[in-house]
Amino acid sequence: MAKPSKSQVQAAISAIIEREQREGVASPILHINESNRAWIRRNLRKHLDPVFSEMGLNKDKLEQVVTRHQDEVRHYLKKQESKTAKRL
Repeated sequence: MAKPSKSQVQAAISAIIEREQREGVASPILHINESNRAWIRRNLRKHLDPVFSEMGLNKDKLEQVVTRHQDEVRHYLKKQESKTAKRL
């Protein structure tokens, strides 16, 4: 199996982000307590770190992007909640 390029990985990440925003997949994350959220992040990092290293990707930079994405999703969902409340 051929090793994916950095641009292919970036495209895949962008597609996931767009799908989450479009489908609202990330909304249950807001209801997960902090200790479970931390375990989820550690577990994901455990599985992704070796892949990132093999590809020569900067895992710290990717983690910053994911954190920024999570913050933006939370902000977006909070705005959507207030819009929904107004409609009801």
